[in-house]
This record gives sequence, C-alpha cells and structure tokens, in this order.
Amino acid sequence: MLNAEVGLFQLIAEYLKINVKPRCCCAINGGQRTNLPDVFAIGDCAEINGQLLPYLAPINAGLPALADCLLGRPTMVNYPLMPVIVKTTTYPLTLYPPAHDLNGHWQIEKSNRGTRALFIDDNQQLQGFVLSEELGDERQYWLDRIRTTL
Repeated sequence: MLNAEVGLFQLIAEYLKINVKPRCCCAINGGQRTNLPDVFAIGDCAEINGQLLPYLAPINAGLPALADCLLGRPTMVNYPLMPVIVKTTTYPLTLYPPAHDLNGHWQIEKSNRGTRALFIDDNQQLQGFVLSEELGDERQYWLDRIRTTL
C-alpha cells in the first residue's frame, strides 16, 4: 500500500514499476489497486479514475474497500460526489472541480451574497462549481444537478 510524500512515492513507484501519471500519482481502479496486482494506493499519491482528489472524503470512502481488498475480498469503491469545503471566516468556499480533461466554460455570477461559478461542459451539462461566502449554502442544490460519478 502506498501513501507517501511525492518524492518518496516516485522512488518507490519507479522501483516497483508502477504506472505513474504526469502529476506524480499512480492510477488506481475503484478497488484502490494499481497496475500491479498486489500494490494498492490511497491518498495524495493516487489518481482515481483520472482525477486527483487529495482530500479526506475520497480517502474515507476508499478505506473500507481497501481493507476488504487487503483481506482478500476484492471490493470496488462507490465514490459519492465530494465537494471541497474551505472553512475560513473571511472567504469561505465550496468547490466541486470538473474533471481536468473536460472541455467547457465557466459561467460566473456575482451578488452581495458571494460569487457562483458553474462549469458547463460542451454538452451543456453542469460538471463543476465554486460557491463563495453565503452561497455555500447552495452546495446540495448544485450537487443534485451534476450527472457524473467517479
């Protein structure tokens, strides 16, 4: 199992011949498995279905499946939509970033309650958002309108 600082991870991955992505992450499947049958990854060094998700929600979602896999019970993770919430008093943010390889555009609206930025893909589907200040309360409304899963 790999969960290491990037420099150490690169050395370990090179030694083990793990497929490493350009962002210094190893690609894993939904069972936390790398391209090697007995090597798993979780956390900052793992790219999940093409997305780097270096925060707690994906780690917490993946832990039960990883434990099952390590015990010989292959299990796939069912990742929920996982926004990032930055809890600062001066400028709170709620983010659900679109996949890095999506084409589309941002629609940005500003009001006295904050800023709302919606990422609309080329098929006119909502794929991501950023909400600032009081608009963070809209998080569930926008999550319900995103049609993608990891």
